[in-house]
Amino acid sequence: MNRMKQKTTIALAAPLLALSFAGSALAEPKPIIHDSEYYILKAQHGETWAKQDQEIQEKLTALEKKHGSKPNIIHIMWDDTAVGKIGVPQIQAPRGFRTPNINKFAAEGQYYARMYTEPSCTPSRAHS
Repeated sequence: MNRMKQKTTIALAAPLLALSFAGSALAEPKPIIHDSEYYILKAQHGETWAKQDQEIQEKLTALEKKHGSKPNIIHIMWDDTAVGKIGVPQIQAPRGFRTPNINKFAAEGQYYARMYTEPSCTPSRAHS
């Protein structure tokens, strides 16, 4: 391809590519289809979750009112780590692991102990 044709092709492709990304960002989000485990847990805990969601929203609204902006929320997720290697000193000690800074950080946040897994780490990488 000669240089002039190549420059023209790139000049035309760039706006089209940007437009396609902008269009996908404006598209209606597709509803999330959960697995059966979610629906079982929702049936068991849905009312509690709704109450907790409301409490969290009230706290976020109060923080935004007090500070003039929404708080930063950091969600750290990684895979391929055995339960207890990070963040749980009682499990770490017999295994010889010590992560005091991560443990302190974890203690200030939320700990999710209910989980299920599969032989592949695909779900956690697909969510990122």
